[in-house]
Amino acid sequence: MEKTSVKQEKRFHIRLLRFFAVLILGVSASAFGKTPSPQEIRSLVVEPDSPTFFTAQENGYTLKIPDVQPSVVQTDLPQLPPGVVYISSKKEEYIDQKGQRGTAVHLWFNFKDTGPVHLPPLIVLVGKRTYYLPFGDAVVYENPAVISPVMEISFETGVTEISSIDGIRRFTAKAGQEIIFTVNLKYFVQIIQFNWKLPENSIFKELERYEITRGVPVGTDFSSASLPVARFSWKPLVEGSYSLPDIMIFATAYNGSRKIVQVPACQIKVSAYSGGEVKAAHGNSRFYDASGVFDSAFAVKRSGESEKRGSAITVEDCEKLASLRSKERHSFPGKKIAARRREFENYLGLSNRAGEIREPVVISFFVLTLVMILLSLFFLLFKKHKHGILLLAVSGIFTIISVWGIFELIPDYGIFCGGIISPVPEKITSSVHTYEGGLRVKISEEAGDFYYIESSDVNGWVLKDLVYEIE
Repeated sequence: MEKTSVKQEKRFHIRLLRFFAVLILGVSASAFGKTPSPQEIRSLVVEPDSPTFFTAQENGYTLKIPDVQPSVVQTDLPQLPPGVVYISSKKEEYIDQKGQRGTAVHLWFNFKDTGPVHLPPLIVLVGKRTYYLPFGDAVVYENPAVISPVMEISFETGVTEISSIDGIRRFTAKAGQEIIFTVNLKYFVQIIQFNWKLPENSIFKELERYEITRGVPVGTDFSSASLPVARFSWKPLVEGSYSLPDIMIFATAYNGSRKIVQVPACQIKVSAYSGGEVKAAHGNSRFYDASGVFDSAFAVKRSGESEKRGSAITVEDCEKLASLRSKERHSFPGKKIAARRREFENYLGLSNRAGEIREPVVISFFVLTLVMILLSLFFLLFKKHKHGILLLAVSGIFTIISVWGIFELIPDYGIFCGGIISPVPEKITSSVHTYEGGLRVKISEEAGDFYYIESSDVNGWVLKDLVYEIE
């Protein structure tokens, strides 16, 4: 009888525990509502927190599962593609505006490459069932801290596009026929100056200027939209090969820096007009602005321009120029290598830019600085204070010169051969412009097959093959 009562007592406790378990589950179910069906969960998408992502920063996705407790949700990452780095994740309960409860899973990634994002499905375990939920669409752009304003040209009438090779668009047109085109700008905050120069052998006029040229900021939030700046009418009067007219925009980038935006590279082959001869007209070199304030802005003639040879600067020329500058960097002053370099730059029609910092001179100053510091300590130790203080003062000057020289030697420099300059490190992009070769640039960043180059004239991503390093 005693054993029977003990068994009955255990059964009573088990039933009591079951009752409380059912009660707790009932309360949880009433709090979270009806559990979603497998079909409803499979229809969910891991949505990006923003349709626009950026390199070199954390970018988030969020998965929301309604009517499910966080305790029954687990996630696992798939094999991520190259260039995508997982940062962290977080799981929490949420309540929407209608009072509906659920689980929110937040994930953060870092993207090294630009372009559309294609992530494999997220592995999600809800209860005992596994789901593979897709990530929403997003596009990665270069971080606004390094991206620069880009000018784009859209033609309305007067030209026929025949090809686009190496980032250079090629067109055909007829002499004397009107070409109408619009200048657009993207990746910018504010236009500071806008002006243009009359092209030779042409009739050229501004048809319309849009409000953004008045210096009103368009907003500090990043946008990939291209905004119209001005419309132009252009009539080349003589057959031949033309580039686009000189149109200069000075704009503020997202990082606050001010950049001169270059005209994209276009080649327009103008053939003779069948309707008869057209008289040539010669433009001048003056820049025009509607307000008249910036009439002569940017109108600086290149030194040595009249001595430039007829052909374009070749890759071999850039390689030779980089070699000359490398020799100059590793030589003492007084040798003829600097004169040879300047003579060669004059021959190519390049401006006489500053020479290379001399590595032997910097090393010599550094060694002399150490010697003078040791000597000053020696004199001070033997109580020859006058000589010690004098040498210490001179060594201070030498120290400043040595430190400056060392900081000048640290950055990598090279000669840019010309070609595509892009705001993103990609071979194919709609936002590119080109520049002529022979430019000395600073190599500030490296990404795969690309260098990020900087100078007073250009900045952006270029293929490594287009840059000869100054060693």
